[in-house]
Amino acid sequence: MKNRTVWLIVIGAVVVLIGGLGTLVYLSRGLFDDTMRAFREGSASGRGQESQTCVEEAVRRYDPQRNMLEQTSDSMFVMGCLGSSGSSDELCATIPQTGLLNQAPLREWAQGQCRERSLEGLGCPLIFVQVANYCRTKR
Repeated sequence: MKNRTVWLIVIGAVVVLIGGLGTLVYLSRGLFDDTMRAFREGSASGRGQESQTCVEEAVRRYDPQRNMLEQTSDSMFVMGCLGSSGSSDELCATIPQTGLLNQAPLREWAQGQCRERSLEGLGCPLIFVQVANYCRTKR
C-alpha cells in the first residue's frame, strides 16, 4: 500500500470519528436541555402541592410512544416536583425497603405501579424509581 493511501485512510477515519463525536455531543446537549427543562417545570409544579400530586402529574405526562431517552424527562419532572412538594408520608409508605445489593423488590414495585396504571414502556418504572429515591432521602 502506498503512503498516500494510508494517509487518506487515516484522515478519513479521523473525519468520521470527529463527525460522530460532534453528532453525539449535539444530540446529548438537546437531551440535557430537555431533561433540565422538565426538572424546572417539576420544581415549579410541586410548590404547594402534595407529593402524590407530583406522581399523578408525571404519570399523566408519560408517553410510552416516545423513545427511551425522551421518557427520562418524566422521571426528571417527578424528581423536581417531589423536591419542592409537601408531605411524603402516605406516598412513601408503600415503597419496599431495599439493600444496596438487592434492588429487585424496588424494581418489581416500580413495574407493578406501571401495570396498575396500564402504562407500558421502559420509561415508566423510571418515574417510580425516582419516587423511591425521594422517599429514601425522607426516611
